Amino acid sequence: MKALMLALAIAGVAGTTARHNRLVKAVPAVDSTVATSPATIRLWFAEKPEVSVSSIKLADSAGNAITLGPVKGTNEPTSIEAALAGTLAKGAYVVSWKTASNDGHVIRGTYTFRVAK
Repeated sequence: MKALMLALAIAGVAGTTARHNRLVKAVPAVDSTVATSPATIRLWFAEKPEVSVSSIKLADSAGNAITLGPVKGTNEPTSIEAALAGTLAKGAYVVSWKTASNDGHVIRGTYTFRVAK
């Protein structure tokens, strides 16, 4: 009986964890190569992100920070974006993001993309 209760408790925790927010789409896309510099970094999540705790950071392959505008919500309730202050040169870039959904659980992630020219 104890083993069954423990299994059910673990399954309940796993089910709760699986429901936390997660990144489902990005523009520029994860591990993509874009022809030219994007104007914005836009991220979509499985659940509506809390804009007030969200951040998007961008760095070049040497780790130098690239200036972005403030993170804001968009016309789609599950996405956020930040505008680039300038044009990106050819090369690799790392996007680092943080957000939370209404359950309060903070999630973070990173991904890379390349600019071809």
